[in-house]
Amino acid sequence: MPTSRSTTGIAVFALLALVDISWVIQAWLGLVDSPDAPPAAALALFALVGAVTLATVQPARQGHRTAAWIMAGSRVVSVLLVDLPAIFLDAPGWVVAITSAATILTVLGLWLTAPLLGRAEAARDTARTG
Repeated sequence: MPTSRSTTGIAVFALLALVDISWVIQAWLGLVDSPDAPPAAALALFALVGAVTLATVQPARQGHRTAAWIMAGSRVVSVLLVDLPAIFLDAPGWVVAITSAATILTVLGLWLTAPLLGRAEAARDTARTG
């Protein structure tokens, strides 16, 4: 069973998934100006990564290590393929601020979920002492 620490990490990942999906909704509703809007391929990647993360929330909360690894992996993919390019490819300041915060929160989420990502015995030991 996940500890409160890893549950917090899962919540951080779920929040980041909702932020990813919100980009698609914002672009669809026209809330992001066309020069500031991410390319269609990036929007599709946002939606896919966010959906994968959200699909693994419940199993990870139940202590499934594989789901936790998929969740963590999807967040790392989001940072590497979406957030970091936005930071370095002349995105508007507000986009850089959001993607920088998402990158920092991803690192925090990885640290928080580390006991859940470890070996099963290590996760049980952490649950007993944490």
